[in-house]
Amino acid sequence: MPPVPSILQKIQRLPQDHQTFTGLVMLPYFVLILVGTLNHAMWRDEIGTWLVSRDSPSLPEFFANVQYGGHPALWYLCLRLLSYLTPNPIAMQLFHGAIVTGMTYLFVRYSPFPRWQTLLFCAGYFPLYEYAVISRNYSLELLFLFGFCTLFPQRTRTYLPLSILLALMANTHVYGLLIGFALGITLIVEGISQHQRSRLKNRIGDVLGSLGIFGGGLALSVLQLQASASTHVVAPSWLFQWDVAQLTKVLTRIWNAYIMVLVPKDQVLWETSLFALLALVLVAFTVGLLIRQPIALLFYLFSTTILLSFMYVKYIGTIRHYGHLYVVWITALWLAAQIPDSEAILQFFQRLSDRLFQCLQTWISFTQRHRNRFLALILTVQLIAGAIAFIRDLTLPYSAGRETAQFIQQQNLDQMFIVGSNDFAVTTVSGYLNRPIYYPEQQKLGTFSPDRPVPLPAPEVLRQVSEQVRQRGKILLILNYPLSDSRSDLQITPIAQFTRSLIGSEQFYLYFAEAR
Repeated sequence: MPPVPSILQKIQRLPQDHQTFTGLVMLPYFVLILVGTLNHAMWRDEIGTWLVSRDSPSLPEFFANVQYGGHPALWYLCLRLLSYLTPNPIAMQLFHGAIVTGMTYLFVRYSPFPRWQTLLFCAGYFPLYEYAVISRNYSLELLFLFGFCTLFPQRTRTYLPLSILLALMANTHVYGLLIGFALGITLIVEGISQHQRSRLKNRIGDVLGSLGIFGGGLALSVLQLQASASTHVVAPSWLFQWDVAQLTKVLTRIWNAYIMVLVPKDQVLWETSLFALLALVLVAFTVGLLIRQPIALLFYLFSTTILLSFMYVKYIGTIRHYGHLYVVWITALWLAAQIPDSEAILQFFQRLSDRLFQCLQTWISFTQRHRNRFLALILTVQLIAGAIAFIRDLTLPYSAGRETAQFIQQQNLDQMFIVGSNDFAVTTVSGYLNRPIYYPEQQKLGTFSPDRPVPLPAPEVLRQVSEQVRQRGKILLILNYPLSDSRSDLQITPIAQFTRSLIGSEQFYLYFAEAR
């Protein structure tokens, strides 16, 4: 096996025509995404969004149901339009794959990174798996973000396309809102800086129009998120008091997002404290790389702080959420390559203290000298994590919902009356069956679970099953847990169980229920 430097040199010697290089990268990437997407067994957060968009009877009910998802409506609106063409949820996966392909094309074609870094990024965990194979609104957010980075040099002529992209990005997800806000503030700070003010005097209309679009996009997103917060039955509470354990947990998310290995346990304070310090080292190294591009540095520090603050006070999230810290990191490096060097920050520290200035100069020299090693470390770890996750998804279903639905159809059980609990999980089976199921939590037939109520205990589920049996005779019962309870008036017969699922709450158990 040739050494890594030799492989990287060969990559750099690929056709000099960047358009040809883009094609050589995009073709295998598209094939991988297509294979991964069609193989992927969707879970409730994917298929539930499709069902809300498709099965809401009217537009007012559609917007009311969207509020329960906790997200702005843009992704749902795209799916609503798509559902007019076909009711099949596979359409959402193909649409998502097209967005991912466009997002990646922008990165490969227009990002300033060396080719080996471009390839490693595209094969990393987030672009290859988390934001690609799993059909969520994150890919739409990244499409607008990479579009912003691509058009960033045009800010010297007009802000309008950038403001439109930021307004759209803010309406994809709360993290899109936060990152879009940080990018907008970055543009405003750059615009009012001394060397830019004179250029803006003849662009008042462009500036005011762009600010209006940007502000309107932010306001629309905030209004939708506020409405969503008021409808949640179970939502994380706000934390505004000082909590050292929470702070260290939040800081470790930088490490988890960049490096993704040797992840500390949240319950062990010394582990989170150690990795919080390591995370700050990663931030300090990135600061050394960006310090001569103050605008890129402002975006990096401001957006990272905003994301960490949201995780601290509201919702620390899972890897798909704090992965945005990695997205901010790569975005800041992209923007920095399009900004001229400036010694303004160094001159500021020189005026403060010669000793501090010398230390800063030494750190900058160190980070620049090891820049490629630093990027190679992070991108290679992302590559390994992406390969592991992608292969795992090929062999272990993300959810057992698709397999359960296929069994029901093969056995012609889809002709029976079906009761399913817990509804938030059985939504996946309903989507693949393309038919409504009676949910005891809602006490009615439906496909999606809009408000995610607290799960019902098994005795209450069986009580409602008993009522349905008296009305309809023998029924099919789907549970996402093995049934241990019973009723004297019911005969419960196990049929099959489907427990091969990465998501533990989406393992399913099938029973016949009939009167004794």
